[in-house]
Amino acid sequence: TSMKSHIEGKQGSQNLLELPDDLFSEMPWLTLIHFAIQQSVSVIPPLTGVPNLQALTLAWMSAVHILPPFDNVPDLQRLTLVYLPQLERLPDLAPLQSLVNVIIARPSHICCNGFRGSCDLSDNYCLIDPDLGIPAATCLTDEPFLGNVGTQEAFEAFTSTICQKLSSDSVQASVPTTEEIEMCDDRPFGQCQISDGSIGICYNTRMQVLACLASDTYIELRRFQIEKGVGQACDPVLEKWLGCGE
Repeated sequence: TSMKSHIEGKQGSQNLLELPDDLFSEMPWLTLIHFAIQQSVSVIPPLTGVPNLQALTLAWMSAVHILPPFDNVPDLQRLTLVYLPQLERLPDLAPLQSLVNVIIARPSHICCNGFRGSCDLSDNYCLIDPDLGIPAATCLTDEPFLGNVGTQEAFEAFTSTICQKLSSDSVQASVPTTEEIEMCDDRPFGQCQISDGSIGICYNTRMQVLACLASDTYIELRRFQIEKGVGQACDPVLEKWLGCGE
């Protein structure tokens, strides 16, 4: 038996203040952890009791500076870190011999503070952000990757998904508005229109609530599923615009 932990806050709310230190002390069945939009949480509890963990996602957690050691999660396959602007360093990744994907999406201090090599405090993601209360980064005095060869090798293996810049538009678009949610109430894959007039599709992304998403990629994906007869059966009324029933 496996279980998943998905805890996502609400944008603009206070949400959780902290997590119990022993939260992951006895969860041998847990295979996935997803924490997101928890701006006040600064410490991720030790991963001491989740030996079967396969995926760890942390997103929109601006107070997190470091992560707990990975010594006790040898089966971890996917590590996804999105918008952790104050993340300074990572523990040794050498214990993670089953990794198939590592994503670190900027902004994140780890991308420019010297953890990966040279320190570049002129990088946009190392500058102070007073609107979000994010201080400027400082250069680490440690050697690159904290001297951990396994970490360096992981960064080299997944270089295409580590510290690649995102436009401000793409970051903002990942958080649905109340209007985008309400127009898609109980209308999965329905057609919708966002405030700028763009046509979108009612879709769930990153385990978020159903909301209007102006994305040609997701629209074409659903059309392809309907054409090939794969995935969720289409609704001939709601999804006529996507070719259902033709």
